[in-house]
Amino acid sequence: MTIAPGLDTDISVTDTALYFLPVQCEVPLTFGSGSVASITCARVSVTIATKGGTVATGWGEVPLNGVWAWPTADSDADREQVLRTVCIDIARALRECRFCGHPFEVSRRFMRDVLPHVISGGVGAVARQEIPGTVALLCMTPFDLALYDAFGRVHNLPAIETLGRNLMTGDLSAWIEDDDREWASGVYLRDVLVPQPKTKLPVWHLVGASDPLEDQEHPPPSWSLGEWIQRDGIQALKVKLLGCDIETDAQRYARVFSIGSAFGVRTYSLDLNATPSEEDYVVRLFDRLETLTPDGFARIALVEEPFPPDRFLDRVLVREVARRKSLFMDENAIGWRQVRLGHQAGWSGVALKTCKTLTESLCSLAWARRHDMPVVVQDLTNPMLAQLTHLWFASYVDRGHGVESNAMQFYPGASGPEAVVHPGAYRRRNGLIDISSLRGPGFGYRLEEINRELPQRAA
Repeated sequence: MTIAPGLDTDISVTDTALYFLPVQCEVPLTFGSGSVASITCARVSVTIATKGGTVATGWGEVPLNGVWAWPTADSDADREQVLRTVCIDIARALRECRFCGHPFEVSRRFMRDVLPHVISGGVGAVARQEIPGTVALLCMTPFDLALYDAFGRVHNLPAIETLGRNLMTGDLSAWIEDDDREWASGVYLRDVLVPQPKTKLPVWHLVGASDPLEDQEHPPPSWSLGEWIQRDGIQALKVKLLGCDIETDAQRYARVFSIGSAFGVRTYSLDLNATPSEEDYVVRLFDRLETLTPDGFARIALVEEPFPPDRFLDRVLVREVARRKSLFMDENAIGWRQVRLGHQAGWSGVALKTCKTLTESLCSLAWARRHDMPVVVQDLTNPMLAQLTHLWFASYVDRGHGVESNAMQFYPGASGPEAVVHPGAYRRRNGLIDISSLRGPGFGYRLEEINRELPQRAA
């Protein structure tokens, strides 16, 4: 383990602000655990100060997609209220904690020592149901991102240049609370990211479980699948399945493949969002697809999170599926320890998302890189600033797989002010998405150029 004394560049939080931005879907996004017709984005500012008194403010944002993060909640209204309240409580607790260090250190300490009390009701007054870890990370994400953005701004550096030994008091092993941490010795966050980021990334199009496929199926403002492929030059399709009826799922995928292949799409993936209740559902689905559409089955590059939590580490089942198709963790992989357990159980790879916090995503990435485990970067239907950090992260992770990006499908008007400054980030062209407009300190938002009016401060 390498750890240095505190650095003069270390920071502490002096203030936070939280805003809730409602977003209405033009068409619903349907997947195994439910359907999303509207969403609230939590936008956060975090103000920090260095030991020498230099002050800067950074920004982060995440869509509070509770259907994805908490599919078992009692009701949509209860889930929305809890998500908002947890965000408010995090804002207050982070203002008061006074941890000092690099953003990675501050965030790790907060998530270890404070966030569990916030989630259990130890900070706020709202009595809560048992809240899953995905919700805790989802609500923490905008604060975590804002810390990194502020740190870059206070030192007038792009965020990527703040992740090395020049500004960190220790290597990764210094902050891994585990006996098995030798893998992290000598590793700094910058080491696990690609040396040269891509400003243009191959993009995956999401086919939601209720998306129209044929021209006659789409009332305005929907587009058919063929229209999306032609307009945006799509070369890769991620297909959401419901996970409750094998024949329905098989026929749905066969139709998607028929349309996609007619327009030249060659790469596909399946996503079941941890919904199948039958143990051998995926095995039998594979059998049916091999019979129904052998070419379509052959084109499936990976299958994402097809097992519920109680089957996540079933080695017999996992290895049987992974023997036939690359199998990637998502919802159940909320930290590097879960990635390690999944790898031991036979999972092929892991899907990373910035909505699990950048801090935890970097730890998971580091573990995966050190153990030669493939990673992909997936979307949470990120609009506005959330899209920019999502694509920023993907640009430093991607090794040719590409990135999923679908906010333009479901709420294309939500990011208007941001798209004026970063047009390529919100429109896919020739199968690519372009973030060459990101520049400057932090995540390169160029926020002073974005004419976004924020609602009343929530905390």
